Amino acid sequence: MLAFCDDIILKIGEDLSDKGKILLSATCSSLNRLKFKFIYHDEINIYEIENLPYFDNFKFVRTSWNPVKYPKNVTHLSYGFQFNEKIKSRLPSTITHLMFGTWFDCSLQGIIPNSVTHLKFGYSFDRPIDNCIPGYVTHLTFGDNFNRSIRGNIPKSVTHLVFGIFFNQSVEDSIPNSVTHLIFGMYFNKSINNCIPDSVTHLTFGDNFNQPIGGHIPDSVIHLTFGKYFNQPIENAIPKSVTQLFFGNKFNQSICDNIPSSVNYLKFGHCFQHSAKKTPSSVSSLIMSSSYQKHLRKSIPSTIERVEFWIL
Repeated sequence: MLAFCDDIILKIGEDLSDKGKILLSATCSSLNRLKFKFIYHDEINIYEIENLPYFDNFKFVRTSWNPVKYPKNVTHLSYGFQFNEKIKSRLPSTITHLMFGTWFDCSLQGIIPNSVTHLKFGYSFDRPIDNCIPGYVTHLTFGDNFNRSIRGNIPKSVTHLVFGIFFNQSVEDSIPNSVTHLIFGMYFNKSINNCIPDSVTHLTFGDNFNQPIGGHIPDSVIHLTFGKYFNQPIENAIPKSVTQLFFGNKFNQSICDNIPSSVNYLKFGHCFQHSAKKTPSSVSSLIMSSSYQKHLRKSIPSTIERVEFWIL
């Protein structure tokens, strides 16, 4: 009967915060034993728990140094803001989510276990990644300072790939056809000819990107976002798969017959001053700058259900 009651309370505990679990177990002596059975999911600094008898029950730990040991059940490991030491031993094979802090910039050769699926680097990391990223990582995020060649180093397991501010390397033959969500940072401004695989559905370019795109964006893309300085002709350049299309502040090219009929959400930036009359009837939401100077009734089709103006 007691075991049955424990099971019920442990099940209830799954919906509680870690603090709530501790408070519940402290309500009476008979429940106190449950704190040794609860699994704790909230992020906590490892030094706060290293001497607890239920140390191994913690799933998400943060550390600012090389710990002597990790909880046996740890799945999420986050290194603190100032951590910048070579990791002394291979990390536990239970870890699925690994995050490095702002200042970390050390070699990772032979360190990251194959269990990791989500890998995020901090601002300072800028080391070669040859043979460093395990073949099971699905979500890979680089920090702002990373600016190294990635050719042959992004595993075919990756579906979500994010680059930081300073990345500006060629990505030709570098992005695997497993990637569905691809984000480039502010300074990326390289040719994308034969670079974007036809697996990508969500594609975002940073502010500095201003390269020709004709024939370079695959028909798989449904969400397409350009940054501040993009101002290239788009004739026959936007795939017919795109449903949401965002242009940055400097874009001021003709869109006449250049927006596919698949688009339902369309946004223009501050400099756009061309007529939007030829916007396809599929567009239900149109976002424009308050600086738009065309006569609205003559420049915007009546089929659009909602027009919004954003103010600088």
